[in-house]
Amino acid sequence: MPVYKISSLNKGYTLGIWHIKETPEELLPWAYLSKHETIYYQQLNNTRRKLHWLAWRALVKRMTENPLLEISYDPNGRPTLCKHSLQISVSHAGPWVACLVHPKKPTGVDVESVSPRIQKVKERFLSPQELEWHAAATNHLRHLTILWCIKESVYKYASISGLDFRNQIVVLPFNSGNDGEAFCQLVQNNGEFTLISLNYEDIDSEHVIARIAD
Repeated sequence: MPVYKISSLNKGYTLGIWHIKETPEELLPWAYLSKHETIYYQQLNNTRRKLHWLAWRALVKRMTENPLLEISYDPNGRPTLCKHSLQISVSHAGPWVACLVHPKKPTGVDVESVSPRIQKVKERFLSPQELEWHAAATNHLRHLTILWCIKESVYKYASISGLDFRNQIVVLPFNSGNDGEAFCQLVQNNGEFTLISLNYEDIDSEHVIARIAD
């Protein structure tokens, strides 16, 4: 059971990371699927989808030490725990799965593969101002991926349908090292904003992660 790490963080957060090395058949017993989940799982045909879907359930249940947790989704597609106050956010990319847990507060975490494909869509999620200061960043591709991770983490945290990544999730300029802190403004429809802090880091040479730290 290759849990990469489970870390207790500041302000009550717990971060779990799983490095998938199993087959779906090996992961299945660790996921403790309900009858409903078993029916859904049997309809999945893609092996990578099966691995991610099973691994994050196994990770949540390992982190909470409760294999009988029931998982559902809110109207915006965010996973929730039935009859439990714990707040969770999950993400997966390549062989990695991450889960951020807090006893009460909304959470947000995102894992991404560093890939040139993200350059084709950068204008869709970065404002003109963000594109301008991002252009001066070193390790351009990795920095761009971290920006996406930050915005995706805030989007999950906010759980607001139709949130505009370019104009309502505004990342303040920062220089990205191997790990660090960044700040983001979550802008409401009335123009008011909340300042949110996040942490980011490399998981390996090809994957980065960002998470809510407030």
